[in-house]
Amino acid sequence: MGNIEDKRSGDIVERTIFENKIRIESIEIHLEAGFMLIVLNNGNVLKVNPSQFPRLKNADPKDLEKYNLIAGGVGVEWPGLDEHLSLKGMVESVIRKNTLDYLTGKSDSESVSGS
Repeated sequence: MGNIEDKRSGDIVERTIFENKIRIESIEIHLEAGFMLIVLNNGNVLKVNPSQFPRLKNADPKDLEKYNLIAGGVGVEWPGLDEHLSLKGMVESVIRKNTLDYLTGKSDSESVSGS
């Protein structure tokens, strides 16, 4: 039986997160502007649109501030909202958004965004 690293090796996003020990440090909620900033331990920041996630989209702002980092910082949960998100899923969301923006000419070459 292989170890857990063997099971991750086929997924480039997951492998990158684990090999580089990338973790979520904190989350800044900016509902008025329509985004969350996912602050990572390597100094990078992901910009994610909470409206992508139905439980977050309709949540009270006070409930959004009540999150816990889980799995050593590779996930986040909002217990009061019964929502759990992975760092991998958020990275994939940003990749998808940036790729589609690039392909449709909406890309800001300096921006890293998943909103």
